[in-house]
Amino acid sequence: MSRTSDIGVDLEAWLAPFLGVIGRSTRSKWAPLYAQGLLGPDGPKSVQPIAARLGLVGHGQLYHFVSSPAWDDAPLWRVLAE
Repeated sequence: MSRTSDIGVDLEAWLAPFLGVIGRSTRSKWAPLYAQGLLGPDGPKSVQPIAARLGLVGHGQLYHFVSSPAWDDAPLWRVLAE
């Protein structure tokens, strides 16, 4: 599944600087998918429907991304300020 299938290349380009500082590689994998699901035009914005719309086999990994313990968001705020 392409991360840009519905929202477009603009979202991926906008997210790129954030993904560079987000930390673990799993976060940079799941963050664009979750953002795409939240910004999508239709359906509920909870994890299971988002996973289904994105064509994911299950929702477990996306749920883990959303529910993982808090991380340091200071690097994200620095990128946003720039």
